[in-house]
Amino acid sequence: MTAPRILIVEDDSFVALLLDYTLVKLGYSICGTEYTEDGAVATAFKCCPDAMVVDVGLAQGNGVRAINRILQQRYVPHVFISGDRLDYVGLHPHAVRLHKPFRDVDLAASLSQVFSCGR
Repeated sequence: MTAPRILIVEDDSFVALLLDYTLVKLGYSICGTEYTEDGAVATAFKCCPDAMVVDVGLAQGNGVRAINRILQQRYVPHVFISGDRLDYVGLHPHAVRLHKPFRDVDLAASLSQVFSCGR
């Protein structure tokens, strides 16, 4: 069985590297890491990830807008992460949210939740 492919969208390179390491350790493969809204959208269309882990606030753009742009074309399960409050305007009330800092087990549970919920 092939490991689910995850696209990481995180503008802090240290956090992105930590996510990469943690996700691989949890049995996922990484199909890309992006740091901007436009990069996230382009890579999502190019690599067709099975899920995305997306920082809400990006230095260039916004993770919520990136997901909304992607969802106009196809559904991709996703987990929003942020060190700030996660009641961000435009975030669906049932969106899976994970507050930084988090434990590996919390990330695993969040991804499990988005995979089990479907759309």
